[in-house]
Amino acid sequence: MTFKIRPMQTIFEDNYLKVIDKPAGVISTSISSLICHRLDRETSGLLIVAKNSEIKREIQRQFKARQVKKVYLALVSGIIPAERGRIEGYIVRHKKKGEKRRFIRALEFSVKEKHKRIAISEYEVKKIYQKEVFKNPSQKDLNYFSLVKVRIYTGRTHQVRAQFASIHHPIIGDLLYGGKLMRRINKDLGLKRQFLHAYKIEFRHPIAGKIIKLRSELPEDLKRVLKKLN
Repeated sequence: MTFKIRPMQTIFEDNYLKVIDKPAGVISTSISSLICHRLDRETSGLLIVAKNSEIKREIQRQFKARQVKKVYLALVSGIIPAERGRIEGYIVRHKKKGEKRRFIRALEFSVKEKHKRIAISEYEVKKIYQKEVFKNPSQKDLNYFSLVKVRIYTGRTHQVRAQFASIHHPIIGDLLYGGKLMRRINKDLGLKRQFLHAYKIEFRHPIAGKIIKLRSELPEDLKRVLKKLN
C-alpha cells in the first residue's frame, strides 16, 4: 500500500531530546538509533528521540515504570457498547503469521509460548458515526464506526490493533487485523492506512525534572475520513 508521506515535524526540542510527529509510512527505527519507543509504520504521531544514550535509558526507564502517559486516537469498526472500558490481557506471537499478534483477555492462563507480554489499555468513546458501506442487512453493524481515545499503560507490539480486533472492533484501515471486508471499507472511505494516531504524550524531562505535555493534531488524511463520515 502506498500513500503520500507528509513532512516530519519537530514538536519539541532542547539540548537533550526532541519529540517528533512521525508521519504514516515511516519506519520508526529508520529515524534514529536513539528513539526511545516505536510506532508501527502506518501509525502516525508523537515519538521521543534522545540526543544521547543516557537520556534514552532514562526515558525508557519511565516507559518501563509506566510513568509516561501515551494516548492514541483510533477509529474502530462498529458501536462499542460501553462508553469507557479497560482491556487487559496477554499479547502473544501468532503461531502461523510472524508479523501478527494474538491477544488473550484471560489474566490467568498458562501457555508454553515464549513471547507472552501483559498489555493494558483504557479507552473512551468520543463519537459514533454511521455510513452505508454495506447494503446487506447481515452486515449492518459494519456501517457504524466509533472514534475512541485510547491510553496505553504498556507498549506492546501491535497492542491497540490486536486488542480492539480481539473484542470485534478492529481499527479501520488495518488490513492485518481487520478481516477480508476491510479493503471494501478502506476504498469507500478513501483510507490508505490504519486510522491510528498517537496524539498525546506526557513524560518527565530527564534533566530539568519538569513534566512535558505535548499534543499532535490529527493528520489531514484522517481528518478527511471523519469529514466523509459526517
